[in-house]
Amino acid sequence: MAVSKKMQTQKSDTHSVKKRAFGLRSSVVPDLDLVLDLSIAATTTVCVFVPPLNSSLFRSAISLVFVLFVPGNALLAALFPGKKPFENIERAILSFGTSIAIIPLLGLLLNFTPWHLNLVAILVSTVLFTILCVTVAHHRRHKLSLEERFSLNFQGS
Repeated sequence: MAVSKKMQTQKSDTHSVKKRAFGLRSSVVPDLDLVLDLSIAATTTVCVFVPPLNSSLFRSAISLVFVLFVPGNALLAALFPGKKPFENIERAILSFGTSIAIIPLLGLLLNFTPWHLNLVAILVSTVLFTILCVTVAHHRRHKLSLEERFSLNFQGS
């Protein structure tokens, strides 16, 4: 009986923490950066393969964001799942720099494969790299407590 009461207390505590984290009034959205990374990757993939979109200005814009930001952000999220050691602006700048380092390395690796360097091979390898990093980041973040996890905060740090 005492064990079930303790479990109910833990469940209600967890529910109240989740309610605060997912509440409408909360300015913190858990894993929003990971969802945005995957959304941008999916949108870029659609824009590359769908004929009316593959020659549009939107494809160029979303592809630029995808190549220059998403792989680095996903890798940083996997390496540093907690709020520390970076603030939001530092993460954004490091994501840009890390992406600039990752894309040439993926291209170098692709050059030694049977697919060589072409649009589809670069897109697929970058999307797979992003999915892998986002999966690792999600797994590592959920090992941390809600207070320690990184999440986007729209009211500053």
